[in-house]
Amino acid sequence: MSGRLAWALAVVALFLLAPAACGKRGSAAPAGTEAGMAPSSVRPVDFALRGCPGAIEGPPCAIVRAGGKILVFGAPEGIAGSLEELGIASPDGVFLFSLHGSGIEGLMRLRNTTWQAGRDSRLGLVGPDGTEDLAKALESALSRSDAIIWTKTPPPGGFDIAPLAPRDVPPGQGARVFDTGDLTVSAVPAGASQIAFNVGYDGRVLHLSPCDPSGSRAVAADRHVGCSGESADLAWPLPQDDIVLNGG
Repeated sequence: MSGRLAWALAVVALFLLAPAACGKRGSAAPAGTEAGMAPSSVRPVDFALRGCPGAIEGPPCAIVRAGGKILVFGAPEGIAGSLEELGIASPDGVFLFSLHGSGIEGLMRLRNTTWQAGRDSRLGLVGPDGTEDLAKALESALSRSDAIIWTKTPPPGGFDIAPLAPRDVPPGQGARVFDTGDLTVSAVPAGASQIAFNVGYDGRVLHLSPCDPSGSRAVAADRHVGCSGESADLAWPLPQDDIVLNGG
């Protein structure tokens, strides 16, 4: 067994053994209470940024709506509950800032709940170097339980849909990792074993960064989200929802 795969299996063991109540639940208000942005007010032409109301505080976590798509950034414990709370059955992509345990503890449940909700394609997963090994180990750990659970009743999306579709971003490099024509996501180097993301839509750019002493704030963007104390427009955990661009 390679060293990287052994490391990934160890991380998966953390998923399986960590208590569901790990960490303090976030105090972010339900969508629409502070910023007046109820789910029904977000239209496909808007570029909207939401916090993760059901996730634990601490790890960066955001849900972005734009171009009729829903993207998740960060996968801490409780992210699947955050999507359920916002009435979202399944995102169009998941992006990891790092492979630190606290930022990926919710990945297993996110994979399972979106599959059970009837996702009809594999769930795209982008993260730092090692993400592909992590996904491979996670699928290996869950394949037997998947078969047992769905033996009698097939999942709505089919048996072959659950596996994640992972992609590594090489260390110290940037790359376009998501592109629908109008909505794009680019990875940006952000310190050791971390990456930040630029989300572009309709001429606007949203920069989402983990705690990054190297100063990824220098990236040109219309809105910067980072850690408290850094030069950012908004800080983690997001206290309220934010519309980056009102489509008119």
